[in-house]
Amino acid sequence: GSSGINAEYGEILELVTGVFWNLSSSEQVKGQLLRQALEPIVKEIIVPQSGWKGSQYHQDVGQGVECTTVFRNATGCLRNLSSAGIDGRQMMRSCHGLVDSLLFVLRSVVGKNAVDNKAVENSVCILRNLSYRLDTEVSPEHKYGHAEDWRSRGLGGGQFKRKEIEDGSDFKKKKNSKKHKGKENATPLPEHTTGVGLLWQGSVVRVYLDLL
Repeated sequence: GSSGINAEYGEILELVTGVFWNLSSSEQVKGQLLRQALEPIVKEIIVPQSGWKGSQYHQDVGQGVECTTVFRNATGCLRNLSSAGIDGRQMMRSCHGLVDSLLFVLRSVVGKNAVDNKAVENSVCILRNLSYRLDTEVSPEHKYGHAEDWRSRGLGGGQFKRKEIEDGSDFKKKKNSKKHKGKENATPLPEHTTGVGLLWQGSVVRVYLDLL
């Protein structure tokens, strides 16, 4: 019957994702897995089994993640791939639904005695690796918007801060103030509600804190 076919398919998925997890520990194979297996794994396993429905990651937390063997294997594979260097990180950051789904998983397990499992551990580790060197590896256009926007605000590649403009009346008011002299102001970043931009949103810090 159909239930037998489904059970068989489930077993095959477990085996295949287990093979991927094993292969992903080999430096010689990581590049090929990133090119050929990353997108199918995210599209067919990570997104649907995470429970994320395409909305903002902080909305619609329902039943939560299915911490199946397949999901554990898939996140284990991606955990290894996320340590494949800058090219691997860039490919994974740009993979639609990956960051959103993993953050959704973390929100889903908080308060449900489900934090201490391998799939959650893998998810946190992937996000940690994808957060590595964000300031230098993500383009200013992505962080600040279109080129004309960040250039007009005195921003450049990898910059999160800019010095205050010291001219005209504004400078005269502040030049004698030790409080403001030489001070750098943090440049506000546009709010991102999906994708890699979530990795540097202040609201995401709360998600990590809730796991403690």
